[in-house]
Amino acid sequence: MPRYVTSTNYPRIGKTVEEVMALYQMMKELENSGAYLAENRRLQDERIAAFGKYLEDVEKGSFPSVGNLIEMDPKILEEVKKGI
Repeated sequence: MPRYVTSTNYPRIGKTVEEVMALYQMMKELENSGAYLAENRRLQDERIAAFGKYLEDVEKGSFPSVGNLIEMDPKILEEVKKGI
């Protein structure tokens, strides 16, 4: 197993099976983090697109529509306002 860091004061690793497996796991995690980053970027792009669509709907007046609203008894609403 090659040294983890050469020509420095860092200790060599990989002298035992446990060290080699730990190094292998660390390298696999680094390798896989690229996939996680790509997935996070994709999800962020979807969130941005969805929020943009939401803003368009609000600006056009198509959101909220009657189906998106929840009605409340006006008397109950007044009681709630007084309690706030």
